[in-house]
Amino acid sequence: MFLSVGHTSGLPDFGKLVKIVVVSSKVSFLIEPYHAWYMEHLRSYELIKKQSSELVIVELHELNGYQPLYPYQKAGKLMVTSKAFLLHQAQDIRKLRLDSVPDSVDDLKLVLKNKLQLRSSFDLQYEDEDFKDFCNLTCVDDLPKDKGRDSRSLQEDREKMVQEMRKTTPNLAYIDDAMNATYALRRQEIVEEEPPVAEMTVRWPALFTERQIAKEFTRLTSMHINKFYEGLDSHLHKLLQLFRLKRFEEVQEMTSLMESLDKDASNQRKRAAALQGLPWYMKENPSTLMKRCEPTDPEEDFIKGMVIGILLVVEDVKEPLPVSYNDVAIVIEEKIVMRHLADVPNAVVNLMGLLYMLNLDYPKEMKYTFEVIQRLFMGIGSETCTPRVYSLKNKLLS
Repeated sequence: MFLSVGHTSGLPDFGKLVKIVVVSSKVSFLIEPYHAWYMEHLRSYELIKKQSSELVIVELHELNGYQPLYPYQKAGKLMVTSKAFLLHQAQDIRKLRLDSVPDSVDDLKLVLKNKLQLRSSFDLQYEDEDFKDFCNLTCVDDLPKDKGRDSRSLQEDREKMVQEMRKTTPNLAYIDDAMNATYALRRQEIVEEEPPVAEMTVRWPALFTERQIAKEFTRLTSMHINKFYEGLDSHLHKLLQLFRLKRFEEVQEMTSLMESLDKDASNQRKRAAALQGLPWYMKENPSTLMKRCEPTDPEEDFIKGMVIGILLVVEDVKEPLPVSYNDVAIVIEEKIVMRHLADVPNAVVNLMGLLYMLNLDYPKEMKYTFEVIQRLFMGIGSETCTPRVYSLKNKLLS
């Protein structure tokens, strides 16, 4: 038996029902998640098991529909046929890349109809830069010119940006415009070519700045990256209370963290304590994610073998919450890609931004910690959680 819950790119996701859980009259479902692909000619969905083997818990209000679905096999494919139309129209956003602009609007509509397999009639609109509004497209010449720019001109913009970033004081307004114009080229490189991060720092140096991380994250997710702080602060008090439970008294790192916080409980130090204590609470070891060294230590010894992490340069490596840092750096693939991030919360939010923009997976040994940050603090994919994260979610909301 399958249930429909959540969606990806406008198409519903499904879950194989493993168990129904009833606690104090509250019904929840333990499911094994599946992606779906809509088969137009069959009016059915092909089910594809997600790579992750984690079971997730969903609540009744999170379901796309309340009717159970029974799977069947067709030509070796696992299928379900829904009793209602489940396509999420508000999220049905599809992107199409054209090598050239057709000669007329009718030709453009024909290309779109064929490539996107559209059956109904439709009109085209474009955003007019002068009126700051959408207008009906009557001539292909009205299309924004940068939309049809070829790869060569975008590469030229990229090279100009590299030169601009080498200046002592780059023109930030120019960088903003150029990064926005070259977004499609950048995404194509990242998704299709999967270049090493060290290569990306050379080709797109502006991407590894706080300003552009915030802008790129918004372009990618349609949300502001600083939502992380809102989510973190909303759970801060309860989370720190959980860290003081008796079962953590034997975890020396957690005890030291709380003792240091008690000396100065400013909001920024609470944020740092919450982020540093979170892995211990989630039964993970943060030593692989966050490393400390003194200013005189050779950094290369500490970042060796570090695939994703944060390097804290401090005067006293035994102090979990130092008053100040000599440096806070982000490390990806054994290379320092950003420096001077001031503190742990700022480093974490920028690291999350880079992971999203560079299509990087969370480190397996810290997957629950990153899931909490993503789903509970940033609110991305919060409708489905693994059982361990769901347990924390309930405690934070109780």
